[in-house]
Amino acid sequence: MTADTPRFRKAMPKKGEIRLSGTWGIFTESTSPQVNAAVKGWREFMKASGVTIRQRRTDAKYTISLVQENGEKPEAYTRTITDDAIRIAGDDSGIMYALFHLEDIMRGREAPILPIGTIAKSPSLTTRILRSPMAFFYADEFTRVRTAYPDNYLRKIAHQGFNGVWLRGKLADLAKVDVFPEFGAGSDEKIAGLNDLVQRAARYGIKVFIYFNEPLFKREDDPFFQKYPQVKGEHHAPEKAAALCTSTPEVKSFLREGMKYVFSNVADLGGVILITASEHHTHCYSHFSTRATQFEGKNDRMQCPRCRDRKPEEVIGELVSLINEGVRSANPNARVIVWNWSWSMFYPDPQSEMIRALPKDVIVMGDFDRGSKRVTDGFEHLIDEYSLTFVGPADRFIGTAREAKSGGREIFAKLQIGTTHEIGSVPYFPLYRNLAEKFLRAKEHGVTGAMECWNFGNILSPNTELANAFSWDPLPASIDGYLSSFAAKEFGAKAAVSFVKAWDHFNRAATHYPFSIPFLYWGPMHFGPAYPLMFEKNSKPTPVAWLLPAEVKYDMDHTLMERVDFGDDIKGYLGPFTAEKLVSCLRNFCADWAKGLALIRKAVEKVPAALKTNYIREYTVSAAVHSQILTAANVTEFIDTRNAYLEAKDTKTKRGLLSRMAVIARDEIANAKLCRTLAVKNPMLGFHGEAYGYDYTVKKIDDKIAVTRSTLIKVVKALKEIAQ
Repeated sequence: MTADTPRFRKAMPKKGEIRLSGTWGIFTESTSPQVNAAVKGWREFMKASGVTIRQRRTDAKYTISLVQENGEKPEAYTRTITDDAIRIAGDDSGIMYALFHLEDIMRGREAPILPIGTIAKSPSLTTRILRSPMAFFYADEFTRVRTAYPDNYLRKIAHQGFNGVWLRGKLADLAKVDVFPEFGAGSDEKIAGLNDLVQRAARYGIKVFIYFNEPLFKREDDPFFQKYPQVKGEHHAPEKAAALCTSTPEVKSFLREGMKYVFSNVADLGGVILITASEHHTHCYSHFSTRATQFEGKNDRMQCPRCRDRKPEEVIGELVSLINEGVRSANPNARVIVWNWSWSMFYPDPQSEMIRALPKDVIVMGDFDRGSKRVTDGFEHLIDEYSLTFVGPADRFIGTAREAKSGGREIFAKLQIGTTHEIGSVPYFPLYRNLAEKFLRAKEHGVTGAMECWNFGNILSPNTELANAFSWDPLPASIDGYLSSFAAKEFGAKAAVSFVKAWDHFNRAATHYPFSIPFLYWGPMHFGPAYPLMFEKNSKPTPVAWLLPAEVKYDMDHTLMERVDFGDDIKGYLGPFTAEKLVSCLRNFCADWAKGLALIRKAVEKVPAALKTNYIREYTVSAAVHSQILTAANVTEFIDTRNAYLEAKDTKTKRGLLSRMAVIARDEIANAKLCRTLAVKNPMLGFHGEAYGYDYTVKKIDDKIAVTRSTLIKVVKALKEIAQ
């Protein structure tokens, strides 16, 4: 990880190296704010390392020259280092990235020492989009941009290679349009915030994108529909909502003119990212399935009289065209990225009908992981969410990429590089080999850009650093070589081998992960050490980890998904697995993960004192993964065993079940205590980015331990009563 303050030691250059000193100066003729910001940041870095770089040519014996060259590929650069000079040539972003790379080399060398020679680098992924973990998805983001995206954070993500950020927008809040004059109240403040971010981000070569799910629904009883009854579209019962029908001229005008308004009032806005199925209710087909899927049945007759005789690709293709027209009429260089999220509700993979209905100049973004079957411990199941335990690409993505490229459209990948719903409350999921392989395979399939996070899994980490390394040509010579170099940089050369071996065990553990949507969304691993074992049956559903309505105020009604109590209805998250199979997979995961964890524990003595902070980060995150998955196994087996005990008739069976419950309870108390120590050491543990709160804290863990101890007492008492 890139630290703010470099730790340099006294070292002499070897043959083929030079050492920078106060006799060097850095110079450029550029007036670019981005280049000047990069130079300023580089000077500060060198000064913090103890080297003051000269600012006047007459004071410098040796020169670092920055030369503006706009090559064929944006952001590319060449760097030549000789005994007495360094020459960097590229566009504004290329120069910035070249200076960042010099910093990284010196951090790795632990000294202001650089290798002599020439290199040329260019991005293999031209668009690399992230999002700030300080940005709150379920609140207005545009009036909080200074908090979520301060300048030092923008520089950090630029240093890790990201050139785009995304924010969630609601068009009715941002745009003023004649057709619906009540829209856009308060938009001036939001537009001002957006302009502020766009201008500041540009100093670091970062474009700003807005994610839209449009046209966003209104409640069925909203006075809006009394004023405009003609635009009321398809009903969606779970949200008590009605669509703004995109087959009406008013809504068409709103989409086109609304986007034009936003892009006319925010110069240099990067573009939009569109979800057009599922999520919130929008157009009339947004929740109307034309085919049965794993979790949804086929809908019957559509109620909207305007859309019922239209096909989903007609409605969505027209919607995208309207947005595209509005965006490009104001900014021809802005990018319209159309995400294929949940198009499987309309057509079989790869939904060619949907892709062919899109304008030729939009970008198709496919979910890299969704839409393949995997066999885990002999059991076949579907991967239908973001995954780091599955390398991909999914069969669906392969077909999507082929279809998009055959029609002349660019293909992006939707990735989740930090963590996923597989274990959402750790800052990153350390499956480095899988992540590197994803980037290599994305390149093989012609991917030119990526949105690399949803509203969580976006904390800067070794995962984001790896993503940067595998997004540029030339790529690392091998995954093994990269991991070895990274481990040596982070934990020292003597400990590096142990860490690489540990990560290999983690990857083997990942093959046991029992992937299914119900388990990912409602499984107990996110709450982990806070999830209690209960003796009495409450038959409540398990809570969702990505919403904490009792603790966090959200700007949207999530009544449908709010589950705040620790329930014991495990059938709700078993998915295609039996309880026995799920527990078996989880315990197999833990067994392999524990082998890697043991290597990391032993390696502590080999880690230099200066790198102990890195060690604590890696150990606490890795140990938390093990603890949280172990909790999922223990909770599931305990409840399944308890339910069997409550139904058992004979004493011998009851005694055996109670004995097993006692073993699990003792193990889980010890496990929770261990994770408590991890949470004290690492305050990032337990935080879930989408919830914008903590699934577990020290207080929540203490409460869980108290409840589970009480449960253990009841189990032991029941055993004694049987013995009598």
